[in-house]
Amino acid sequence: MSERLTLLLATTYTVNDLHRRIALWRSIVEKVIYTEESVPEVGELKRVIAEQATGIDLELLLAWPEEMWRGLNSQSLIAEAAKLTAEAATVPVTVLYLPVSLEAKDVSELAQWCRTEYRIPLLDIRINPQVIGGCGVVLGNATYYEQSLHTLLSQRSGEITKIINSYV
Repeated sequence: MSERLTLLLATTYTVNDLHRRIALWRSIVEKVIYTEESVPEVGELKRVIAEQATGIDLELLLAWPEEMWRGLNSQSLIAEAAKLTAEAATVPVTVLYLPVSLEAKDVSELAQWCRTEYRIPLLDIRINPQVIGGCGVVLGNATYYEQSLHTLLSQRSGEITKIINSYV
């Protein structure tokens, strides 16, 4: 794994965030290189970051170390961006189905817990209201676990009907 991707993944927890930040990184470097026609300097990069990034992305990009920006010029940028994008596609992803969307802070906490407990590097969080009272998890390409109230009720509908009928 390249140094750039390692630095990027240190503060990136979802597939969407990863792709957005790679695109932002490239866009910022392109703007500096093609307007200044030189190797990007940190001061100029920070000015462009402040123009293009918002919210948590702004904070994270401003905090990135110089290694994220070092060694880039108009000839190397396209190759480096393609390499980073290709490398990002090889990072293992776990799909997590939740009944509601989470705030960024909650996504960060959940993803950090997944990394610590299960060594899951990236989450692809998808919203599915049918998993109310639980969640669904896809591991690898084929294994799907759903731990939702909807599924539990469907699996035990006969038992539930018997219980309800006993009270009628």
